[in-house]
Amino acid sequence: MIRILLLLAATLSALVPGGGARAGDTVAYKCLVEKARADGWIQPLIFIAHDRNDGRVVVSDAVILHFNDGQPVPARVAKDNGRRTTFAWEVRAVLGRSPVVIQYRGTYMKADRRFAVSATMPGNETAYHALGTCQVDRLAS
Repeated sequence: MIRILLLLAATLSALVPGGGARAGDTVAYKCLVEKARADGWIQPLIFIAHDRNDGRVVVSDAVILHFNDGQPVPARVAKDNGRRTTFAWEVRAVLGRSPVVIQYRGTYMKADRRFAVSATMPGNETAYHALGTCQVDRLAS
């Protein structure tokens, strides 16, 4: 439970330092991913914070915190319409001595709170996919 709170705190503090967003401008997604493994590229718990006022997005999970010095990574909104919002982000990692970039896409389906996430490494034919659901909250400053 403490780990979850730390993940959420890191994600939100990166997005709204000093509470700069107005009430209701920031949307927090707490996504639980089914059949994800704690030692896999797609984690069982992914946090996304989206400041709709200025468009900033940050994402945090255990992989991100491990490879990014305990900090969430910036993301972008790749698509947003009445049915879904898709976020895209990258994680830079070093495996052995080889640097790699893992490209992620997470899509939140607004009607039923479903979440689909994928992770790919350019140059590698393997792609990872998982499904889950998100709890979505508007944050007050």
